[in-house]
Amino acid sequence: MPLVDAYQCFNRRYSPLRQKPDAALALSPDYAVAGLQDGSVRVLDAQDGTELARITAHQRRVSDLLLDGDTLASASWDGWVHRMDLSVLHTETDALKKAIERSWGPL
Repeated sequence: MPLVDAYQCFNRRYSPLRQKPDAALALSPDYAVAGLQDGSVRVLDAQDGTELARITAHQRRVSDLLLDGDTLASASWDGWVHRMDLSVLHTETDALKKAIERSWGPL
């Protein structure tokens, strides 16, 4: 799917992008990612537009996104930059739970 088609698919699915054109957007062959004014980051499958994740890492508007393979960086007006590994979106639930528990402790 060409990147323009991925953008149009994302734009149709999330009408806030049409209302708030200053949303941050990052595209790759695998992902379409939008950072919105409410501080959320939405990750879509670039092929079919299904939402893979909705991340609420920021308190204020997301101003910039950088997508490099499976690594996503988001910057916000709250002064924070967050780095996320999107490869976990393709991990089975049990393996993901174990990975989280290794990092954060028992769930």
